[in-house]
Amino acid sequence: MEGLHKFTYDLEAAIDCFFPVLKCLQIKEDDDIDNISMPVCLSCFPYLKEIESINKWEIVILRANLHNKDNAAIFTLKLNDPQFKDSKMICYIIIDEIFYIKNEKVKVIHEKRMIIAVHEFIHFLSYIYARLHNTPKIFLKILTERLSKKISFLNNTETLELYKIFNEISQVDNFTNSKHTNDEHFRLVKDDTPLNYTDIYRNLMLSRQLFDQYFSEQDKEEFNSLWKKGKFNEASIFYKSIAKRVAQEEWITEEFAIYQAFKILMEYYADKIL
Repeated sequence: MEGLHKFTYDLEAAIDCFFPVLKCLQIKEDDDIDNISMPVCLSCFPYLKEIESINKWEIVILRANLHNKDNAAIFTLKLNDPQFKDSKMICYIIIDEIFYIKNEKVKVIHEKRMIIAVHEFIHFLSYIYARLHNTPKIFLKILTERLSKKISFLNNTETLELYKIFNEISQVDNFTNSKHTNDEHFRLVKDDTPLNYTDIYRNLMLSRQLFDQYFSEQDKEEFNSLWKKGKFNEASIFYKSIAKRVAQEEWITEEFAIYQAFKILMEYYADKIL
């Protein structure tokens, strides 16, 4: 087992650590002729390159025709050595090519691609956390048992259910309870991380770091001014307008962007701007 790393118990540290990895996967790339992105190796990232048990791991996104088998996305992996002696593992997120087509529904297609890509990325993180909390022998046993039962995949019905969750997230609190987004869905056996995978999913879909790229210091001052003057409706309209711009640019649903933006405001900026 590894020594204690902050990203294994602190949510903000986890997002700081893994959001750059997620961005390197180029989920929004449409023009890759080979239908494959460049593999992303964990050794390229400062927080991860010194952790010998995972720094040889790679993750890559593939595009393939899956819809004939009713699959929207698949997560699978390959060991360089079946005995796991050199700790190298390649993880694949395979996304159906229908989420790369361009038509009049391109906005919905983009939003679905982002939702399912991040969903499969959380499965990848669950293997990282399981490895860090266990010896190589125990982890290999976890891996063998897991893959002997199933390869993680999302079918088209489940994708529609996921998309509905992201479109109705502020109406009912089903994000935490859904079988596709709850902690239990992602957590492997003997994974003792205190972090909740639902929270990781939510924050990787729209992290504070990403929101900050749109919510400037001037915007914070404007929001703060409106709020302190008691102009709550104007303050709400102001932050929602920014959230809608984030949704458009970052391929996430408006409903989720508004919901998550408010959570970010309360979690990280309440003591500064409210």
